[in-house]
Amino acid sequence: MVHRKRRRAIIISIYGVMVFALIWFIVDAFRPAPSCSDGKRNQNEIGIDCGGVCKPCPVKISAEPLKIDSAYVVDGVDNRVDAVAQITNPNPLFGAHSVQYVFRLKDKDGAIVAERKGSTFILPSETKYVIELGIRGSDNARIVSADFTITDVVWQSFNSYQEPRIVVLNKTYSVVHSDTAYSRVTGLIRNESGFDFASIYVNVVLKDQNGVPVAVHRTRLDTIDSGMEREFSLPWPQRFSGDVATVDVDIEANVFDVDNYRRKYISD
Repeated sequence: MVHRKRRRAIIISIYGVMVFALIWFIVDAFRPAPSCSDGKRNQNEIGIDCGGVCKPCPVKISAEPLKIDSAYVVDGVDNRVDAVAQITNPNPLFGAHSVQYVFRLKDKDGAIVAERKGSTFILPSETKYVIELGIRGSDNARIVSADFTITDVVWQSFNSYQEPRIVVLNKTYSVVHSDTAYSRVTGLIRNESGFDFASIYVNVVLKDQNGVPVAVHRTRLDTIDSGMEREFSLPWPQRFSGDVATVDVDIEANVFDVDNYRRKYISD
């Protein structure tokens, strides 16, 4: 009797092992092969889906934070306001292809009455303007100031970086009093870089004698090939507060967008 029970236990154990082996074989047969996009650290990878047979792991970038130089609010159009901030990248070898930010617009009591979020980029050692147009506040509160905050930065290292050389010539501010404009800024840009751009942005900041912005505007110009010259004209349809003493023209040329230019600066 004892011998029979022992034999039965052995047979059950053998069947159990066989069933387990069959299940393991079926699962293994249908298990996806390790890859460089499976979200797992397998094969001979150093990190998750990077290193070894996969692409190199990203190099950790120790960059100094971006500097916020100033933030202002100026008169806009149709009872709206425009906001402008100036930021500086102190890093000569690192740029940021994504800079997330938020303008918080305040009334005379310091209460936040409007917000505008956005995204831009910044090149190595670059100082640039960030402009948001046509911000509407509440009906009962007049916007008088702006706070600017950078919420996220994604850095990128550069290889043999050369600053895109797009020069601004003949910039002029004039009051025109036409049917469509109170005043305008005109000028000429020349692409002295050795590569073509599908598009660039022209940012204009008008300042008073104390260097405080009184009006801002921006526009996009398409197809700026190497050696090409293009005229630009940015109008203000109505009068704004303050007198214009200086005209700053800031050119945005996005070399992070591989569809926007024909020469490679970003390291893999």
